[in-house]
Amino acid sequence: AKVAACVTGAATAHSFDLLERLASVTAEAVLADFPRVEAVSVRVAKPAAPMPCRVSEVAVLLERRRQRGGGL
Repeated sequence: AKVAACVTGAATAHSFDLLERLASVTAEAVLADFPRVEAVSVRVAKPAAPMPCRVSEVAVLLERRRQRGGGL
């Protein structure tokens, strides 16, 4: 529940034009709020995105790992 609240807070704190930016901000928030988490994988999808061809969704998968020494 705490991780879900963190993700929701990160996702709703700002407006995002890019899925990549939303995924990055979300990953950074999880690593910042949960020091014991060593790595995070975030997938953000937009169903029925406006594209020149028909697709079911557009998605980005971003992985972040905490650097040695506890930094982000």
